[in-house]
Amino acid sequence: MRRHLESPATALSTSRVMNARTAAILLATVSTASIASAQERVEISPFFGYQVGGGVTSFPGRLDVDADTSYGVFVDLRVRPDATIQLLYDRQDTVLSFRSSDPFSPTQVSAGLSIEYFHFGGTVEFSEESLRPYFALTVGATRFDPAPAEFGDEWRFSIGFGGGVKTFLSNRVGLRLDGRVWPTFLNTRGGFFCSLPGGCLVSIEADLVYQANATVGFFFVF
Repeated sequence: MRRHLESPATALSTSRVMNARTAAILLATVSTASIASAQERVEISPFFGYQVGGGVTSFPGRLDVDADTSYGVFVDLRVRPDATIQLLYDRQDTVLSFRSSDPFSPTQVSAGLSIEYFHFGGTVEFSEESLRPYFALTVGATRFDPAPAEFGDEWRFSIGFGGGVKTFLSNRVGLRLDGRVWPTFLNTRGGFFCSLPGGCLVSIEADLVYQANATVGFFFVF
């Protein structure tokens, strides 16, 4: 019986082919996992809810903001299995009313008002199962835009914190319940919503104003 012996060159070539095949398989596996991970990294959550607060009492008078519906969208970029970076937009179309506290010159003003939040932050989830409670913290800007076009809008720094729960209805769709508190730093000592040339819609002295909302919506995973 004669044995067939491979030459060193043939053995080396065979080894290289096997190594190349192994590398290709590993690369395909990693690429597939990366693609699947990337496909599931972004969550978009349109929402609808109810928003309260926004009133301020100061020496010049009392400013009230009617409770009303709010709507917007969350965009979450998943950076860990239990955490996301979040972009948030929230809008409330409501009515403001102002009553001066001056007994010698009482005035009362009522006007339409839009309040918008443009925020950036993140969430931390307390589970990796289909039901996921979470905590959220964001920072950004609040825009107060009065309906009378002749009066200018006001932008202020604000923060937001709160939490909620998400539940997956399928691999790509889920339901989200969320609640937030919005402290906005007014830091104003006089006219608010002013026009140039002209006067101001209201006059207040306040450092902070608070709003809060509760929202519900579906989220979609991409």
